[in-house]
Amino acid sequence: MKPLTFKQDGEQKEFQQLPAGNHAAYCTRIIDIGHQEVKKFPPEPGTEIIPQMILCFETPNELMEDGQPFIIYGFPMKVSTHEKSNMYATLNALNGEPVKQEFWGKFIMAQTDLKEFVGKQCQIEVIERFGKEFKGDDGMMKRKTYSNIKGVHPLPKGMTMPKMHNEPLYFDLEKFSQSTKDMLPGWIQAKIDAARDRDRPEPDKAPAPAEGSYGAKDQDIPF
Repeated sequence: MKPLTFKQDGEQKEFQQLPAGNHAAYCTRIIDIGHQEVKKFPPEPGTEIIPQMILCFETPNELMEDGQPFIIYGFPMKVSTHEKSNMYATLNALNGEPVKQEFWGKFIMAQTDLKEFVGKQCQIEVIERFGKEFKGDDGMMKRKTYSNIKGVHPLPKGMTMPKMHNEPLYFDLEKFSQSTKDMLPGWIQAKIDAARDRDRPEPDKAPAPAEGSYGAKDQDIPF
């Protein structure tokens, strides 16, 4: 696949997109991005604050022109142990079989984390998504194409994979590590910063002036 070009910091750079289809993959990163504000599912209006995480995968059998495996990040998903949730289905796929209820019980009680799923093998289903039209430097209307993960499935039996190329990474917001955060893409770091700002307690407000004091507001004066 021919590399696509994009602008970053005023410079024209190239990157390759993972082709659509099913690919054997490793889950190389699990990133806790904390509580995020998201739109509610229609027809409910407004937004809600939910805990989310992001998974990253590499495809050791599908390589870029430089010989490195493709890297692809999934959409943020809600941290939920509900059996119909995306997280529940994804972790079962990474595990190759249903995750034991004992694990879910410990996870709910915050007695364990998801670190053991980093490095697990799976198969990812990738689709192409077209972005909005924009005018290129040549004046022609163009449309960007994105590779998105539609689903994560167990690795088919008998399929073999070379060793994982990239170093595994697990980021736990409650055990914050600046050095680990610095290894993440800017757009994920921004989400983490937003979550930390959102969870940071507000400064204590000054106590209200006593009734009859000079600091009382006009509307508090009974005449």
